[in-house]
Amino acid sequence: MIQCAACRTKFDPRHSNFVTYANNRSICIKCHDKGRTMIDVTEHEKQCLQHASAVGGEYIESINKEGLFASFTAEEWSTLVEVIVGEYLEQSHKAPF
Repeated sequence: MIQCAACRTKFDPRHSNFVTYANNRSICIKCHDKGRTMIDVTEHEKQCLQHASAVGGEYIESINKEGLFASFTAEEWSTLVEVIVGEYLEQSHKAPF
């Protein structure tokens, strides 16, 4: 049995459709079809995302565009970073456009 990294449902890969990402984590086809491609991150990945978030914030401040993001909560900002990084990783493992 494999556990979907998005919804945590257990499924038998011999009898179910699923998508496996480069980091060997799988999501069920239902989550994939619903666009739930963000998967649970490891503690190390969380630290990497926090670092990327801080560097991204520094960049925005350096070009004086922080007003665009001033209304973001910390959670909204973190989600934005996760979405960008997640989509980048997903697209980087597909064939060129």
